[in-house]
Parts: sequence; structure tokens; C-alpha cells
Amino acid sequence: LIHTASLFHDDIIDVADTRRGQKTINSEYGNRVAVLSGDFLLARSAVLLAELEDPRVITGMATSIENLCGGELLQIKSTKNDLATFDYYIEKTFYKTGSLMAYACQSA
Repeated sequence: LIHTASLFHDDIIDVADTRRGQKTINSEYGNRVAVLSGDFLLARSAVLLAELEDPRVITGMATSIENLCGGELLQIKSTKNDLATFDYYIEKTFYKTGSLMAYACQSA
């Protein structure tokens, strides 16, 4: 749910019409529906995490969402020189995707 929500939001930020050959939710239904759909998925994931009643899982997943936002900001602020470096690629990928996957695995 969290990853899908992040993709909805990412497609809005990137003004993407397609993702992997399919129309994006924002191109199909508009930005308002896409933002609210992403927010709904984040809220639903928060409810499901809270129902686990495990503070370590909740904290880890909340941290991954924080990292995701930081990764998006990192990407928005990046320069052409940043985009050309492997270190930048690894850092951005960790924050935007890797962190979420790592915390999900730790939470299992």
C-alpha cells in the first residue's frame, strides 16, 4: 500500500502520463483524485500497522515513509551533475525504494 501510494504521488510530481505502459491515475482521473487516492492508501496502511500493536514495526514503517519523502526532495533538488554519479543514484534509490523494502523485511 505504501509503495503504491508513493507511486501515485511520484507520478503527479513527475507529470507522468504512463507507468510501465499503463495510464497513471493522475492522467486518467486528475491530480486531485490521484493525491487523495495516495493519501487514502497511506492512511489505510497506517491503520493496518497500528493494528499490529508493535511499536518497532510502526516506527520502522513511519521512518521509511519519512525517507521516501526525503528521497523525493533529494531528486527534486538534484542537478545534472548529481544525476550522473553512482553515489547519488544509490542514495536516491535507498531513500525512495530501498528503505521501504528494508523496513518491510525487518517488520516481517
